[in-house]
Amino acid sequence: IGIDRIILFGSRARGDYIGKSDWDILVITKERLSYTARKSFLSEVRWELVNFGIIPEILVVDSETFESNKRFAGFVYYWAKKEGIML
Repeated sequence: IGIDRIILFGSRARGDYIGKSDWDILVITKERLSYTARKSFLSEVRWELVNFGIIPEILVVDSETFESNKRFAGFVYYWAKKEGIML
């Protein structure tokens, strides 16, 4: 899977998280993934992060979709771009 960018966003990125807040992560891929590839990727990444005590909420989007929608406040991509931290 070709990864373009990974962005941490939400309360962890803003610094206003409490206790066991989840980790909001946006993975931007170079190309659109099939349902099966996305599901497999998410399962693998979640498993690895949980092993480190991280409770992730992971979104995966291709770079074309991200770029097309990052300027609209109704999309989570907007907030990831505005408040996120590039990992």
